[in-house]
Amino acid sequence: MEASLAVGNDEPLQDFVLDTKLESASSDLLASIAEHDFQAGDYLHAQSLYQELLSRDSENYEALLGLSHLQMLKRNYLDAIIHLSKMTRKLSL
Repeated sequence: MEASLAVGNDEPLQDFVLDTKLESASSDLLASIAEHDFQAGDYLHAQSLYQELLSRDSENYEALLGLSHLQMLKRNYLDAIIHLSKMTRKLSL
């Protein structure tokens, strides 16, 4: 599937990432798809994937970083700082 991302064909990803199939997707795959969606401007879908990652692991680095970027785009700087502080707290342990 990552090869599809590299050549710009994301149709297999869109077919795969239906909400009913999220439970079976690996966290690494969800993080990759969320990053792809973020880069493509599909912020709502990226946000839902990052939130799914956090439901699995409340300290997921990729999800916290991604959500902080989304919050900065929305100019919700306090929320961005909250996500970043959770992320940096994990790194300092």
